[in-house]
Amino acid sequence: MRISRTAVIAAAVLVLAACRGHETITGGYGIQGVTGVVTMAVGMSNSSPAGVRVTLNGTGMSAVLGTDGRFTFVGVPETADLIFTRDDVNARIRVNASPAPLQIELNANSASIGRRRSVPSVPLLQIEGLITEITDASITVHDSHNQDVTALITTDTIIRKGDQTLTPADLHVSDRVHVKAKVSGDEKTAVIIMLQNPDDGEDDDHSSNTMTANGLVKEVGASDLTVSTVPKGDVVVKVDDNTSIKKQGDRISLTDIHAGDQVNTMGTRIDAQTLQARQIEVRGVSGHH
Repeated sequence: MRISRTAVIAAAVLVLAACRGHETITGGYGIQGVTGVVTMAVGMSNSSPAGVRVTLNGTGMSAVLGTDGRFTFVGVPETADLIFTRDDVNARIRVNASPAPLQIELNANSASIGRRRSVPSVPLLQIEGLITEITDASITVHDSHNQDVTALITTDTIIRKGDQTLTPADLHVSDRVHVKAKVSGDEKTAVIIMLQNPDDGEDDDHSSNTMTANGLVKEVGASDLTVSTVPKGDVVVKVDDNTSIKKQGDRISLTDIHAGDQVNTMGTRIDAQTLQARQIEVRGVSGHH
């Protein structure tokens, strides 16, 4: 008994639609499909794929990813470009239709297949401050809470200055760093260490008039907040209607920020202790209840 092509497509759609937790989008190019799981590369400020729109170029098919990063397109061309977009992502990759699921890792401007990483089930610990001790095996940072925090360095730890890859030997006591670390019990393991000395372009940049203030929120006002930073001390971060404020990828308002929250801020330098914020990211564990 012959089964019509339409019936095969309908059956495939019904099977895939039964998979909960991700969208199944159907086109009209045949019964072949593309399915995959998207994860974010280590070093991305937003480690969740939620909110990323994946589009199958030239077909009109697209879907917005959830936290699990899963997607399925049915009835696709044999070869097509997948395009990934979000405020912090603009990447594409060419794929072939296949029943085998793809593992796709996203950076801000690129995507790669087959590089499977272990994605932490809890947010990474954010440590920012000055190095007080550094070896090939560990780093100790004096943070904005006036505490010395030690994290292990492994062969998987990424150390960088901008786009340049470094080694522990390139770091020195009194260097300013931002460390993202996995926590297991009392042990912390550095996933990425970013060198942020002022002359690295990560802080005050007088030529571009860009300034950052990263640390603990000390006070929140009607149109600004005061951030306690290392090594600059208290910095007033001014907020206006053009300021983008986010927490774990979701947009929030200034009133959602509280004293004790950890924040990363970037904007236009007004003076050594004041900036007009273009973006604010609330991170870490807040100190309020």
